[in-house]
Amino acid sequence: MTPKILNVDDSKTVRTSLARLFARFACEWREAANGEEGLAAALSETPDLILSDLNMPVMDGITMIRKMREHPALKRTPVIMLSTESGQQHVAAAARLGVRDYVIKPFKEEELLAKVGRIIPLVPQVATTSTSVGDSTSTDEHANRADSSSHTPPNPAGAAGGVSLEQSAILVVDDSRTMRLALISALNELGLRNITEAANGRMALDLVQARPFDLMLLDIEMPEMSGTEVLNALKTNPDLSGLPVIVISGSDQMENAVKCIELGAEDFLPKPFNPTLLRARVTTCLEKKRLRDLDRLRMAELARAHELVRRAFGRYVSEEVAASILQSPEGLELGGEEREVTILMSDLRGFTALAARLTPHEVIEFLNLYLEAMVDVISRYEGTIDEIIGDAILVIFGAPLACEDHADKAVACGLAMQLAMKEVNQRLVEKGASELEMGIGIHTGRVIVGNIGSLRRTKYAAVGSNVNLAGRIESFTTGGQILISESVRGKIKSPLRLDAQFQVEPKGAKEKLQLHEVGGIGEPFSLSLPSKASVLLPLAQPLPIHFTVLEEKFVGRTVHEGRLVAVSETEAGIESQLALVPLSNLKIELEPVAGANPGGEIYAKVIGAVAGASAQTRIRFTSVSPELKIWVQQATARLASASAAKS
Repeated sequence: MTPKILNVDDSKTVRTSLARLFARFACEWREAANGEEGLAAALSETPDLILSDLNMPVMDGITMIRKMREHPALKRTPVIMLSTESGQQHVAAAARLGVRDYVIKPFKEEELLAKVGRIIPLVPQVATTSTSVGDSTSTDEHANRADSSSHTPPNPAGAAGGVSLEQSAILVVDDSRTMRLALISALNELGLRNITEAANGRMALDLVQARPFDLMLLDIEMPEMSGTEVLNALKTNPDLSGLPVIVISGSDQMENAVKCIELGAEDFLPKPFNPTLLRARVTTCLEKKRLRDLDRLRMAELARAHELVRRAFGRYVSEEVAASILQSPEGLELGGEEREVTILMSDLRGFTALAARLTPHEVIEFLNLYLEAMVDVISRYEGTIDEIIGDAILVIFGAPLACEDHADKAVACGLAMQLAMKEVNQRLVEKGASELEMGIGIHTGRVIVGNIGSLRRTKYAAVGSNVNLAGRIESFTTGGQILISESVRGKIKSPLRLDAQFQVEPKGAKEKLQLHEVGGIGEPFSLSLPSKASVLLPLAQPLPIHFTVLEEKFVGRTVHEGRLVAVSETEAGIESQLALVPLSNLKIELEPVAGANPGGEIYAKVIGAVAGASAQTRIRFTSVSPELKIWVQQATARLASASAAKS
């Protein structure tokens, strides 16, 4: 059965262009100028495929498809959206309605045909009629054939790269009906039957703009539009400039032969023509066009395969690594080089506790939501993702593509990632999950970068103690914080806003490490985080707590006692006999008190002494059990309201 295609587009130019493209294949073609007409046509025609624009008057493409899906007969009709709109929201809206593909205008014909060919069979169509256009002496039979050809257009040779000579579509243009018949007779000797006639240049130009042809036989002296004017029009139209033309004109027009060749004609034959010579020239032109079409399709297929490989690589390595490998295959060889780079390590706070309360499907869904946003930011700042380990991301700046400002880009990327968490959390809350925070550590140093692994499994990575140190720095961060080493600060050329500094002793390091908390970076990035000032509000009645100090990811064995004496939504003040080291991690158990608090677990990081209350230690929450988190928020709001009333 011949597939039926419905094209819905408010642009006549686009509809004509698509009709011309699909005239090469055996299909029924239908058109509509807006969504309302398209819906009516779809209901009456039940097409096998719909090619629809997005933005149209009366009814847009999305509304049309939504209404189509309400009808059982159209519920699963394949749709390919063609639009100039490339925004993610438009693509997502189309995908939700079951649109098979979304193609951005202007599109490549080969790519569209490939997408359509995956949905419906595209069979090259063979026509065996000779149609006559614009000649008052043509017979009724010719007229009937011309009329039918508008519904079932002929197929051009080369459209699919392998159509035989006999299937080639020829346009004969001459104001003399006798000459046209003589030319058609000579062509019939070659077995050519798919021949169309035109009586002048204007009609010929209209035909080639509406339908594809493989060869034009063109006279020079004609009414309305001459042959040279036709050649000029073809030459200036990118879609038509590849059409081969053989000029056949009187011997007195020989002086125009050079001009015609300069305008793009393949050959020039004088009248009266030699049939044998004509057939030889026609055969040569059609074969050359067939080979050109084959080359074009092979190049398109090669480009498509190259893009497919690049995209496949891009799912596992960065765009830069994929491009480097595709440009020089020796980049796949194992080995590396020493280079100074900047390493960024990020990790979510509280994700492990959140994951424990979710189904595996929800964990992956929320993790992918977070990673999608972060990967986009990292790509924007030219970072290379070395590793994604659960909710942790390791990124290299300055490899494989070397750059002088790798430290600046890493810090700007970290700030942009923290700013992107606002949207991530909005989407998480919409899905019923809790908000998350992220810590980022950044360090600059010399590492070994290159391909590691085996011949069967290879990855591009950075190796060395400086990579490990970046991970140690990240472990000292609190949620929403970015800590950089002194080596990063020394490399950055852009102005920085530093909110705090710390001295720490990372495990395995030979000496203390100076860390700086970054709050912003100047030109050319101009990014800054909002102030994190948090006022601790004293509780009317301190609450007893038990806590342990975490060593790495493990809970310490010694349980200490203390009191929770002040809170805010993100921090708290505690009192204890134990001197707590800044940036150490705590696991706190709050005992439930009837009518006061529900009890629960708090994971927190020590910030330092509370200003004006040396006996208190300030901590920042990294994870709070859901019931206790609600209580903290309510208590903070209640205490803030009481404090405001007093003042």
